Amino acid sequence: MAGLAPTVSLVKGDSVPDFAVNETLTTASATNGKLMTWDATAQQYVYVMSTKTNQLTGGALTDGTYTVSVSDPSFWGAVAKATFDVRR
Repeated sequence: MAGLAPTVSLVKGDSVPDFAVNETLTTASATNGKLMTWDATAQQYVYVMSTKTNQLTGGALTDGTYTVSVSDPSFWGAVAKATFDVRR
């Protein structure tokens, strides 16, 4: 979407995944770390993050629990956060 300039950060919490991995496969290409696409069916923006060559770390994500945070001036100061696990 034009006009969005999100700031995305990724923090690894620990090296042990807390939950069973319930992965949804996608054929979408990972973005450059600042692009989001609009999913008209789900009525939401989608950010595709690679776990193999991650845009934020430059390398593969290893086993563990991560928190990704996204902020943008259009969020009125709010920060969207999501926690996820990686298991290889």
